[in-house]
Amino acid sequence: VYVPRTGIVREIAMSVRDMAEHLKGQILQLRRFETQRREFFGAISHAMKTPLTGILSAVEGIEQGALENPEYRKECINALKLQSGRLSELLHEFLALNTIEMLESKKERDFTPAYLADILYEATEGFFHNKNCPEFIFETGEYEEKEIGVNQKLLVQAFENLFYK
Repeated sequence: VYVPRTGIVREIAMSVRDMAEHLKGQILQLRRFETQRREFFGAISHAMKTPLTGILSAVEGIEQGALENPEYRKECINALKLQSGRLSELLHEFLALNTIEMLESKKERDFTPAYLADILYEATEGFFHNKNCPEFIFETGEYEEKEIGVNQKLLVQAFENLFYK
């Protein structure tokens, strides 16, 4: 943008130039974010391939007769447990990052009244179906019957990440 030496046109031209520089910086930042996003999805895809390969191998072993061989059957079942657990952890991490990213992109935060006990129950209900998981006992103190303003979805996700690790 041509900037004259004096006058009101100079002020306008300088403002346009400053805005153009600001937009240029934002475009560069968006390009960096896009590159990071592509790298992130590439890393997630690569990380998911390993447990999926293990799961598929165990299923193939079962199809090829692992059910008749107790030792091989046990190996396949252990592989399924281990690899599905790894995949579950990856998905929880991915969902947590996605939730945080979505919340950061919103101008307003979704804080709603909720009870801490309800949030903890929701975060741990997946454990109730697994007999091998420990029993949880929570002491919520003064917040037991007091509504608190939170983003319930994000807080449940945070507790799930803590409990599933």
